[in-house]
Amino acid sequence: MSSDQRKWPRVRPTEMIFAVIGDPPILVGEIIDISPGGLGFRHFSDIVVDRQKFPVGIIESGRGFRLSDLPCRKVYDFMEPAPEGYLRFHDAFRMKCCGLAFGNLIDEETAKLNRFIDER
Repeated sequence: MSSDQRKWPRVRPTEMIFAVIGDPPILVGEIIDISPGGLGFRHFSDIVVDRQKFPVGIIESGRGFRLSDLPCRKVYDFMEPAPEGYLRFHDAFRMKCCGLAFGNLIDEETAKLNRFIDER
């Protein structure tokens, strides 16, 4: 999705922030961008998230920030192209990119998410 199709601009975190997918967790990855509408993250995994809708948590260990069980849906999930000279070892060792759109958040979740983004 191009940036001109997005309702909100994405913010790129300068610190390590993680997305935790599922309850119980089935996948963890580093958030590469986030907005009030959703987030993008990278992960090393051969797990395929079959469900289109599931909960996501956001964790920043350095500041102790945590936002749990946000409703979301998968927008995309693809394997990044292999770097030039890459020797095919196993797809589980290739980086995947996943994009999520947040579902209907309650006012408290929206406020906490917006504060988190504004601090970036």
